Amino acid sequence: SSITPILHDIGFMIIDEVTYNIQNSTQLIFVSRFNLKVNTDEDLKRIINAQDNIENIITSSLKDSSLIHSKAFSLVLNQNFDLKQIGLVRAFIEYIDQAVLTINSATILNTLTTHHVITNHFVNYFCIKFNPKVKTRKEKLNALEIKIEEKIKQIPQIIDDKILKLTFSFLKSLLRTNYYMNKETIAFKINTLLFGENLKGLQPNLENFIYHPSFYGVHLRMS
Repeated sequence: SSITPILHDIGFMIIDEVTYNIQNSTQLIFVSRFNLKVNTDEDLKRIINAQDNIENIITSSLKDSSLIHSKAFSLVLNQNFDLKQIGLVRAFIEYIDQAVLTINSATILNTLTTHHVITNHFVNYFCIKFNPKVKTRKEKLNALEIKIEEKIKQIPQIIDDKILKLTFSFLKSLLRTNYYMNKETIAFKINTLLFGENLKGLQPNLENFIYHPSFYGVHLRMS
């Protein structure tokens, strides 16, 4: 009962399940075998490619009750994201949800998981921008900006187009982050004036933003 919703959030379709237990000396081991629907060879390749992260996400979710599973877990299967990258995407969503009064977090999450290829570009953009080990940063960012803008132009849905553009504007407005310092929380320093040029209803006191993955909401340090 604990594993099934996690598998659904990752994107698996469960056909059936068999449960049994094995006695190992004095220890009783419970086993659940799931028969998952795989439609194409491409689906199978995605599972094999993301196998390590899938196993880690399931194990982490079962061991840590504070880790909230959601549709964001589908990024593990579709883009081979690890838990830290999923936390980063969730932090993006939480900030935009609080800054934009007319769009809720569920809608943002649906857009970013539906257009997961663009979301992968967003995460790569963030990493190129702030990873201290990256070389030729400016050239790589410029090339990726062109690719992201071309991808967004192909989106026909108005609300998805708006959310993806806002997310990209948010990424461009980021000044600093502690993401590469391996802290418990993810913190952003944001140029709200730059972000506000593309956004009506921006709350200007969200200049410093702290996201904690074990909470439903976020911590905000007001400036």
